[in-house]
Formats: sequence, C-alpha cells, structure tokens
Amino acid sequence: SPGPPFFASNHLKMSSGKVESNTITFSAAISSCEKLGEWEHALQLLGMMAQYMVEPNTIVFNAGIGACEKGSMWDKASQLFVEMEQSKVEVDVISFNATISACEKARKWEEALQLFRLAARSNVVANAITFNAVFSACEKAGEWQKVVHLLCA
Repeated sequence: SPGPPFFASNHLKMSSGKVESNTITFSAAISSCEKLGEWEHALQLLGMMAQYMVEPNTIVFNAGIGACEKGSMWDKASQLFVEMEQSKVEVDVISFNATISACEKARKWEEALQLFRLAARSNVVANAITFNAVFSACEKAGEWQKVVHLLCA
C-alpha cells in the first residue's frame, strides 16, 4: 500500500500548485485511503485540509469515518462523527452506517445503539445496512433482547 512517500509527493504537488487543493482532490485522496484501509493517512489528510483552507464536507468526513471503520478504529470513527456534527456538516445515513459498523466490529453495542437512536432523532432514515450493523452489534454482545425491543418499538 502507498505509504508516506506517496502522500509526501502528493503533498508537495499540492503545495507547489501542481494539483489544486480543494474538496474534490482531498475527497479523492481520502477515499483512496479508505479503500486501502489506510486510516492514519486519511486522518492526516483531513488534518491538512485546514492548512489549505479547504472545508471538509459530508463526503470527506464519510470517507474518513469509513477508513477508520475498515481499520477497526471505532474510537477514531466516533471522534470524526462528533467533529462532523460540531462542524455543522450534514450527517447522513452513510455517516451513521460507517460509525455504527465501526462500533459493531469493536463490540461496542451500547455506542451502536446510541447512534441508532440518534439517527432516528435526527430524522435520518435508517436502511438495511443500519439495521444489520446495530443488530449484529447487539447479537455479538449477547444482547438479543435489545434487537427485539428495537423491532417492537
């Protein structure tokens, strides 16, 4: 996988003006990190956005959360989710799904349930991925009663 030399060379291209620094270029780079499971580099790039005076959007944050989820870094995914909310960036079903999935993989069923409930309060329409992730989180923890309660609510 591409390591620091790849990112350093692209950073130099961006800082020299060879590549325009904007939301699209950062989004593409962070999405690449997500696909490669390079959560550390995704977070580095997110951190660099302010240096280039580029505001992260929903797509950028979702890619960062997805990279953390794939890297089994539920706490980092949750931190990005909170940062996203604090930045007043629109949180969508993909944001919830990736963060709930990160919690599910880490067996953090209570956090997964909290996010599921927050999605409902935020008028974000849950989909099959949302339900599967929260159900799996509860099931892995032996909290199947919570699943029954969700289905009956």
